[in-house]
Amino acid sequence: MKRLRYLVLATLLMASVSLSGLSQSQKAPDPSQKPADPCAQFKTAPKGETAADKKKRQEDLKACTAKEKADAKAAKQAPKKDTK
Repeated sequence: MKRLRYLVLATLLMASVSLSGLSQSQKAPDPSQKPADPCAQFKTAPKGETAADKKKRQEDLKACTAKEKADAKAAKQAPKKDTK
């Protein structure tokens, strides 16, 4: 009986520690960190890539980076609201 109580107590303790660890790991991202690179999929070459695939991937990478730059520029030029 004592072993069963010990086993239940140990299980509950481990579950509470696991839950607290999970809740801490799901915090909101730090605003000082850079967001994930949306063009990362085009930067790495897959194995067995042909010349045509490489050219298409490079074109997609250029288009993606141009779109990101345009979006960033548009965000900077967006009208800012006045605080009163």
